[in-house]
Amino acid sequence: MVLYRIEGGGHGWPGGPQYLRAPVIGRIPRHLDATGILLEMVTRDPELLSPAGVSGDAAVPSGLEKRVTATTEALMMAAGEPAEAGRA
Repeated sequence: MVLYRIEGGGHGWPGGPQYLRAPVIGRIPRHLDATGILLEMVTRDPELLSPAGVSGDAAVPSGLEKRVTATTEALMMAAGEPAEAGRA
């Protein structure tokens, strides 16, 4: 797992255009290409784009949902919060 942390980034897509002035939305990080990172990730692990369930069962999480859940739980535990606290 890789965690990208952007210090002082604005409200925009990393590597994207500065679509409004920095005083309005903050500076858009140009040193990181978020689109390229996502494309590389799904190229290496195509299961991340799999539908919710092969049989159409919405209760079966996709590969991406599993990864996001695991990442969220890991971050919550690192912050000292119980992992179950973030679930509805």
